Amino acid sequence: MATPGPLGRSRHRRAYLLRLGILTRPEFVLLALLLALDVVVFNRPRRALHIAVLAIGMGVVVLPWLVYAHLEFHTILPNALRAELTVHRASALLDVLKYFASFYLFGAAAIAIVALRHRDALRTALDDPSFCVRWFLPVAWLVSLPTYYASGGAPVAGGYMMLGLPAYALIGVKAWEWVVRSATDWTWKRALVTASAAVTIAQLVVVQALYRTNGSIDVALR
Repeated sequence: MATPGPLGRSRHRRAYLLRLGILTRPEFVLLALLLALDVVVFNRPRRALHIAVLAIGMGVVVLPWLVYAHLEFHTILPNALRAELTVHRASALLDVLKYFASFYLFGAAAIAIVALRHRDALRTALDDPSFCVRWFLPVAWLVSLPTYYASGGAPVAGGYMMLGLPAYALIGVKAWEWVVRSATDWTWKRALVTASAAVTIAQLVVVQALYRTNGSIDVALR
């Protein structure tokens, strides 16, 4: 994740990969905006330099493709983006929620425990600038990606949510780390972690079995 100080060079490396990502999926435009916001908020000493590098790189890599797309296809909007924009927002929101419930229950359980039982520890962490720098991007991506799909009415929003898997996994594991460190009853802790993992695995098995039977991840999630 984003880190301050000398590791700021990692932002440049992420930016280079992100420019290539924009050529493959429109969602990476949203991630580029989040990366720019990360630079503006958390990298004040060299903010102008990082923004300039990001902007120039975007122009060098992405702009030629936009010109080519406009000349060749008479539009700069990819088919993938137009396919994700419909009026079925309620259906897209339901798909997103079902996908979270089916694939991210393990992490979601820990996040809920932290939010309900460890609010003081969470507030303390949020007062630590290094914690905010490290976790801004994954948390922002966790929130913004499903919001984008639901607000746009993406018809198969559940399948698209796989793009958020790394961020969701990182946040879920971090939440469980907090739960484990703060628990005083080891028996209760082991039972909770085991039960959450078992339920998640069982759900994954059922969803994958339905997917193989029906041939559609969205049918399986129903």
